Amino acid sequence: MVSLTTTLLASLATLALAESAVRSESFSFEKWTEEIIADPSGDHLSPEDAFKLAMASEHQAVPHAKRDVSCDQKPSASVSDAVQCINQLAAKGTQECHASYGGATVFCTYGKAQVVAVTNKVEGTSSSCQDVARGLGAIMDQCWRPDNTVQGQSTAWGNGDMAIHLSEPLI
Repeated sequence: MVSLTTTLLASLATLALAESAVRSESFSFEKWTEEIIADPSGDHLSPEDAFKLAMASEHQAVPHAKRDVSCDQKPSASVSDAVQCINQLAAKGTQECHASYGGATVFCTYGKAQVVAVTNKVEGTSSSCQDVARGLGAIMDQCWRPDNTVQGQSTAWGNGDMAIHLSEPLI
């Protein structure tokens, strides 16, 4: 009887530790985006499920060594709508997203979220839409606010000539 009780208590303690570890992991939108890009028709989370999982996890800024992300006080996008834009752009794969010189180019508007790009190159600049989505994932990971809004800017992955902005629709 003592052996059974000890085994049961040890099992419960192990289960509690495992559950705690799962709960404390931070969800990363950048990682989610990478999974879509790696296998667009694969079995990955829907935008709605990604949003729910992110809401259930602890929100902590995830370090990103390769690019700068800044979070501003401009009108903020709805997080759930921003996730839809990321999904749309990631699903376009290697399709070109081109930013023209002299103004903002809109890549996605969904509900209360908009993704625009700007460049200082006279000839404009292009990146794959999936590289734009990667940059948006970094913005989501760094700039998500407690009121479930997000606003920030970064660059398209691998293209320092394309600044991408995520905010409430402004154009």
